Amino acid sequence: PMHQRFVIASLDFTTLRLCVLAGFFRLFARGESRPVTLNCIDKLFVAWMISGSVIYVMQWQSFDAVINRSGWMFDGLGLYFIFRVVLCNWADVVNAMKYVAVFAIFVAPLLVVEYIRQESPYAIFGFIHARVHRGRFRCSGPFAHYIILGLFWATVLPWFYSCIKAKLSKFFFSVAMVSALICVILSASSTPLICLLYTSDAADEEDSVDLGGRRII
Repeated sequence: PMHQRFVIASLDFTTLRLCVLAGFFRLFARGESRPVTLNCIDKLFVAWMISGSVIYVMQWQSFDAVINRSGWMFDGLGLYFIFRVVLCNWADVVNAMKYVAVFAIFVAPLLVVEYIRQESPYAIFGFIHARVHRGRFRCSGPFAHYIILGLFWATVLPWFYSCIKAKLSKFFFSVAMVSALICVILSASSTPLICLLYTSDAADEEDSVDLGGRRII
């Protein structure tokens, strides 16, 4: 959960930040690091991160703001370039989706428990309180906010659908797809549902790429 963290000299090392550090350690320990030639999307992403940080620091004009944005850039750029190095082809993307599918299958039952008990099972790992908004209980699971939970699974659900269309472990990804849909529904937020409608429409497009005789969006 995002609320789990180590604080060293006022510096927060969140779960996500520790995962980024672990990712870099793996790349160097296993010799998987390689030079990356920046493309247009890479440059736009770096520019967005830098401009956002500069604007934030100029707005607050404090050293705390510098520390805050430094951590934000470490998380964002770190995750981006770890995946940039690791995901080299479509086979790597499919393997990544298999891991995400496993997470979906494990997270969905815990969200059901959270909805029934109206108490987060992740609370023992950090401060995650139940949220009741406009009279409805909204599950957040291991995420910091219920909207983020719903948006995450709404964006990966079409990938599961694409793997099913490509005839890649159809039963496995079908279960993962149902699990992701449960996560979106239990977030009880309209934003993830709108995102799901948009991404589902994109998943119905005919554009796809060839994957060894199979096709994936």
